[in-house]
Order: sequence, then structure tokens, then C-alpha cells
Amino acid sequence: MKFTLEHISKFKWVELENGNKKKLTILNDISFEAGGKCIHAIVGPSGSGKTTVLRLLNKLESPEQGRILLDGIDITNIPARTLRKDVGMVFQMPALFKGTIEENILFGPRLNKPANPSQDVKKLLQIVGLKNVELTREIDKLSIGQQQRVSFARALANKPKMLLLDEPTSSLDPSAANNLLDLVKKIHQEMGINIIMVTHILHHAQRIADLVCLLAEGEIVEQGSAKEFFEKPKTEVGQKFVRGELET
Repeated sequence: MKFTLEHISKFKWVELENGNKKKLTILNDISFEAGGKCIHAIVGPSGSGKTTVLRLLNKLESPEQGRILLDGIDITNIPARTLRKDVGMVFQMPALFKGTIEENILFGPRLNKPANPSQDVKKLLQIVGLKNVELTREIDKLSIGQQQRVSFARALANKPKMLLLDEPTSSLDPSAANNLLDLVKKIHQEMGINIIMVTHILHHAQRIADLVCLLAEGEIVEQGSAKEFFEKPKTEVGQKFVRGELET
């Protein structure tokens, strides 16, 4: 499963102190492919347009210009519900509602009337490393790291072919972040799910990515093999990012 972005532009209007409005460009005529049988990291400093790309891929926003194809099909022709069943998304902060772990995980699959929902949830909790946590435990009794794992379980409950991850480790301490990155690799390797992950944290992308796309100021600066990018970036902006000299 692969997304193809063709000449995508995105902007918003910002109101100034004098009452006038200014056009702010978020993405400027970007074209690239994302996904495939790999872990694809979209990296860059904060404000570079990374999260906007994911929101466009999941039809949470629409571009002002260009088109997005999923395996050759324009996503404007794919109903949002159908798209989001195949393409799950995990947000920067756990997007969970008040209630139990089981209620949160079954939010999507409940529509499909699974045969044995409790058993399915137990399997998912084992996959995400929460096998000893009770299904009836309230979400607000979990740590942020545990909540993020429940977010992964909820995304996996729909049996997606791809996951979009928006800075999934940014709210976690280093140990929890590394554990979550290991989970991402496990999901990709053992379940065959394609991953597109947005991050501004250099070593997180370096730890798990196969391919990298560097965004800066709404434009694609560099893309290709993660190994080549981190060892010898081709552009000055890429070199500065790898050296940690760009604001994140």
C-alpha cells in the first residue's frame, strides 16, 4: 500500500493584529511517494508541515492544490470510513475517550460485530505489551505510555494495512519512547503493516526507518534511504538537521 502525492499545496489564512489577513503556506507544491513495504519516516523541524501531510493522507484535511493517490486511486473517490479502516492513525497524544480499555479498543470494530470481542482485545493487548492489564481498567488510570499502547491496539483492531504515526513518542520519557519504537518495528515486521511515521526527533527516525523524507518550511529538501541520509545527507539543510542545528 502506497500513497502518491502530486503537487500538493496547503495554506491557511492568519489574522494579523491590524485586522488584515495573511496567507501562510504550510506545504508548497510537494510531490513524493510514501509507504510501501517499509517504515517511512517524515522528518524535519517543528512547523515544517509534517503533521499536515499525515492529516491529508487520512482525509482529516484537504489540499488547496494537487491530488493524493492510494495505490493509484484518488483518495477523493474513497469514502473516509473505508480509507480509515485500511489506514489507521495514532496521534501525538493518546486520542482516547473516558471509559475502559475494552470500550476504547472496540470503538471501531464494534460496527463490524466481531464474534468474540473480549478475546480479540486480549490478543491486541498482548501484541502491544499490555497482556497483564485488565480490560475493564479505566483509561485515566493508565500512564501516558500505556495509553499510547492502547491507541496502537485500537488502531490495530480495524486490521489496517498501514499505520500513520504522528509524533507517537514525543510525550514519552526516553525509556518508554524506545519501547514504543520497538513496538512499531514489531508491528511492521510481524504483522506486515506498512508504517509512515512523522517525527522531529532525529535518533527516533534513525532507530527504525528504512526510508526518510526531510521537510523544511513546507518543502521537500531531501528523500531516500534512511541509512544514506543519516550517514551522508546530500543537502546543506539535511546536514544541519543531522547535526542538530535546525530548531525542532
